Amino acid sequence: MDGEAASILCERGYSNLIGCRPGDCFDNGVMEIYVPHKLNGKAAREHRNTRLEYENSSTAYTLIPLTGAEPLTMLNSIPTHEELGAASIAFENELGGRCVVMGYDPWRFPNMWHREHQLHNIFEWLWNGHAPYTGIKQPGIFQLYRETPDRKNFMLMLTNIWEDESGSIQISFSNVFSDHIRVYRGKGTFEDLSRQDTWIENGRRFVRISSLESHTFAVIIND
Repeated sequence: MDGEAASILCERGYSNLIGCRPGDCFDNGVMEIYVPHKLNGKAAREHRNTRLEYENSSTAYTLIPLTGAEPLTMLNSIPTHEELGAASIAFENELGGRCVVMGYDPWRFPNMWHREHQLHNIFEWLWNGHAPYTGIKQPGIFQLYRETPDRKNFMLMLTNIWEDESGSIQISFSNVFSDHIRVYRGKGTFEDLSRQDTWIENGRRFVRISSLESHTFAVIIND
């Protein structure tokens, strides 16, 4: 969640479930620094600057971590290099729920390589081994996933938001689903995947699709 959502939840008395309280709010002059942490991996010590001053709706919050919360990034002043406080935290609450709060403009520039790397790690941690699918390692692939309540049918939309082709993409689903997997790439036509491109192995459904060109999408569905 972002800093604004965290602020609202804290006002309603749920700070103990999200692991932090909001601190100061900034609309310019700050960037975030990735600290050494398992969820940052090789992105440690990288910086991210979304240039808040160019987007009126963008804000950055410092976060005040509660006991047990682990900072992932720190907010730094650009002109003075002063460390202002935590910019994002990871927390596991007393109910066993996992939460990541991102105070620094979390929804912009997701295709920075270090942001991609961090988000992949965060999502795997949040799911705690129960992710509905894994395997997409290419940078710049925006993902939207939906399942029916009975978990018999799914839809996964992949959009390549980078300037380069993605190369072949392989996905491993935690559910086996049915054998009839189709891919929609626009223009009103569906492509039925062959048995070479979708199979079951170790209780998981695997799907492989061909490369996505820059700024194109594919929707994978079963029925």
